[in-house]
Amino acid sequence: MIKVGQVVYNRDKSEVGVTTGSGRRCQSSGCSGFWIMVRWDDGKVTWPCLKGMKFDPDANSWQIL
Repeated sequence: MIKVGQVVYNRDKSEVGVTTGSGRRCQSSGCSGFWIMVRWDDGKVTWPCLKGMKFDPDANSWQIL
């Protein structure tokens, strides 16, 4: 579903990460979204839900809302 190496920006675009290609169903109650694994420049890993992100097809990148 998510390609490896797509750019992900945080809310204010001050930090950049990349997708790893790993994902799983969101475990939040009532959410039908999908978590994706993002590795940030500082080495940390997070699992944001796609329902809280937007995709920019022109830049081929994601941003957390």
